[in-house]
Amino acid sequence: MEGVQLKLLQTDAAINSGNSGGALADKNGHIIGINQAKIKLEGVEGMGFAIPSSAARPIIEQLIQKGKVTRPYLGVSIELEITAQINARYGLGTDYGLYIGAVGPGSPANLAGIKSGDILTKLGGEEVHSFNEMQRILYSKQVGEQIEAVIVRNRTTKTMQVKLVATP
Repeated sequence: MEGVQLKLLQTDAAINSGNSGGALADKNGHIIGINQAKIKLEGVEGMGFAIPSSAARPIIEQLIQKGKVTRPYLGVSIELEITAQINARYGLGTDYGLYIGAVGPGSPANLAGIKSGDILTKLGGEEVHSFNEMQRILYSKQVGEQIEAVIVRNRTTKTMQVKLVATP
């Protein structure tokens, strides 16, 4: 998936086509990850990566309980990550945040009053500096949960209440 960062464990355990998705265990036999990928470059040997079991466990539990994974979503398209340099140039009213390019009709963001051109600076009480931070915050919440979204609109800060729904 382009634009999505994953937190992975680096391992020197052999990962081959047949054991991707297999368990990565510590010396005591405890499962610490799921083998995922390896680097296949000349001169690079034995560098593999695994999804930490702490990241996989909630997904596995949802699959067992519901047969599918549901995640909350906001319903916005992010056009730009705001920096101090961008703010200095355009006078946006904030040195950080995510510039919202579009808001889906009927989405949680739309129903909360968030609009295209707003800058999302906080979500669920945490500052948002990147798309990956926004995604991490959203994925830590539950479908149906109501959270605060702080936006900057025309250099004015506003706080909105957003009720999260499942990704369509």
